Amino acid sequence: MIAQTVVTVTILLTSEAAKDNSEGISRLSDVDGLNRPGVVLTPNDPGSDDDELRRYYSVELQNEQDALALIDRLLGMDAVEAAFIKPRGEPPG
Repeated sequence: MIAQTVVTVTILLTSEAAKDNSEGISRLSDVDGLNRPGVVLTPNDPGSDDDELRRYYSVELQNEQDALALIDRLLGMDAVEAAFIKPRGEPPG
């Protein structure tokens, strides 16, 4: 059995979009790739009082091709300052 690789995309909202999280998130939810069943946009630090930390979100996708296509769409949005594939961690040892 082949293990499926999950690709994590990290999204950084602009300061303005993060101030009104509901507006920034609603803009993102319309993006093709984020509005698919099973794709969940998750805050990296839910409940944080830190304005900087509240700007970061993540989404997990099943392949790098979908992740790169999503990043391309996200980077065209005014509400998104940055979007990138989170590097995989090193194996222990």
